[in-house]
Amino acid sequence: MAMNMNKKTVTITVTYGHPNQAIILNAVMVAVSELTKKGIDARVLQVYMPGTKPSISVNGKYVVIDEFLHKRIEEEVYETLTDEAAEDIIDYLVLGIAAAVLENSTE
Repeated sequence: MAMNMNKKTVTITVTYGHPNQAIILNAVMVAVSELTKKGIDARVLQVYMPGTKPSISVNGKYVVIDEFLHKRIEEEVYETLTDEAAEDIIDYLVLGIAAAVLENSTE
């Protein structure tokens, strides 16, 4: 498994239950614009389910909806990308150590 440090794609899911709640998309698009400027591909998935409360998640992790929503989305994106990079590094190291141990055991 090769380490993919250039992976900079996130999915932002916006769920709302009334057309008036779609206003939260404005904050999402502000965050997406800022992320795009920084080289991060943010895909927006919009879900309309009548009767549900509005919610926003970044790669499955929910974001608090408040007056700083666009900043909270950006923070969650950075945290998510950092976590994914750390997992890739750990996987890479574990595989490298396993390969080294296997190579040394054949001597």
